[in-house]
Amino acid sequence: MSLQKGRPWRRFYESNKNNYVKQEPSLLITRLTYIMDYPMKLKWNIYEIQSDANTLHGVMLRGRIRKFTIENGITCLAENASDKENTVRFALLEGIEPTKTIEFIQNLIPGSLVTRVLESVENPILSKLKVNDISRYL
Repeated sequence: MSLQKGRPWRRFYESNKNNYVKQEPSLLITRLTYIMDYPMKLKWNIYEIQSDANTLHGVMLRGRIRKFTIENGITCLAENASDKENTVRFALLEGIEPTKTIEFIQNLIPGSLVTRVLESVENPILSKLKVNDISRYL
């Protein structure tokens, strides 16, 4: 989709509104952000799942978390951690209550420990936490 500078947002929306009705809410928000030329920065809270008793990699855990969050209208990222053994990380948009997701994970993997490791991160990398330090890029 190409956007022309200076084209009024309202006219663009009216001519394309049927395309937006059928899209996922997070995709719609992303597209509307670009259309309005508003520099919206999404901030994420990052959580870490660990378990001594159960294997977390290779058991489709990320996919199950993703399916659960899609079914419940929660915007989520999930990734295996490469800097820690047997650890999976997920991120929720700042302001989203994590209780429902954490309860789902603890029911799915009894004895798992879910902890918040970082707050208010822009453009998070979940596989390695050290790259989320913004001072590395300034």
